[in-house]
Amino acid sequence: MGISGMKAAAIVGLCLVAGADCYATGGDSYEYPAKLSDTLDILPGKSLGEIFLETSTIHPPEENWDSAKLRELAERIGKEPVPKLLKTADDLIAQARASYTPGDDSCNLAHDVRDAVAVSAENPAAAREYILARLDGNLHGDDLHKRAESATGAIKANWLYLCGATRFAGGDREECQQWFDRVVKEFPKSPRAEMAMFMSARCAFSATRTIAGESTEESVKDPALAKARKTAIAKFEALRKKYPRGRFDADALGWLGALAYDSNDYLKALDYYIAQAETPGHPETLMSAVYNCEKAHRDGICLFGSRLTRSRQLQRQMGQPRGRAQMAAHHFATHRSSCCQTKRCLQIK
Repeated sequence: MGISGMKAAAIVGLCLVAGADCYATGGDSYEYPAKLSDTLDILPGKSLGEIFLETSTIHPPEENWDSAKLRELAERIGKEPVPKLLKTADDLIAQARASYTPGDDSCNLAHDVRDAVAVSAENPAAAREYILARLDGNLHGDDLHKRAESATGAIKANWLYLCGATRFAGGDREECQQWFDRVVKEFPKSPRAEMAMFMSARCAFSATRTIAGESTEESVKDPALAKARKTAIAKFEALRKKYPRGRFDADALGWLGALAYDSNDYLKALDYYIAQAETPGHPETLMSAVYNCEKAHRDGICLFGSRLTRSRQLQRQMGQPRGRAQMAAHHFATHRSSCCQTKRCLQIK
């Protein structure tokens, strides 16, 4: 099985840290074990992000994102075949992804419209009405809830989801989940069910951040926090199992990476972030994935270094003639520890 370019770069970085120490204590000119700062000249000159971006094959769509095209698409419902309309909707999603910036709602809008188009054959007028109402954004609170409950047919899944999404956007992470769960339960075959499952997992993730203000060695051991993280992981994994290579798989990988990172499992986090960065067709998650890859890689090196130091100390105390690399690998694989403070770690750029 081949190893991806980004994962290879990460492995090389970790191996060089271990190799630098082994080389420095193997009968060379160093009087004492060499520090990482003494061996910088043998480490890669570029960051993981730079290496990945320079070797990526991401191509922008032929047309730029224009939200007005969503309204134009709504007007075509009932006049053109659904497959043709879906092709247009998918193209708009690609454009929205390529133009995405943090806080932008374009991707959500494009997916919502696409899912309304997908069920429009049953009632074209109802699908068109929903899309226009979604774009206008005039319905809120009780008015939105009444409209959702009065809806009939497949398009009702979109209305129910919108009730939850509106609450989520307003900061709610509990009551909104009831709406997402209704979509999954009442309309399991609706395209909105996939998004509803994803948002339900997002709510579970938020619960882990509510319990733990920051990730520390003590917080990782908190039973309530461990249970909350287990719940969130299970929800994201259930989504990925039900929708293999689904529309929100890249997003799910990123949140799973965050859960691993919060648990101080930097290698697992790095695996998830690399997988997210290499998921094809998702430029909207690329930059955050690359950033998080570098963060997990850096903190993994810090953690590796601190464990290597403890391995040496243990070896001197016990007088065991085990190789340093062997002991470091053993401790790295079997022990958990919080990373040393970032400002005290060597940050490879």
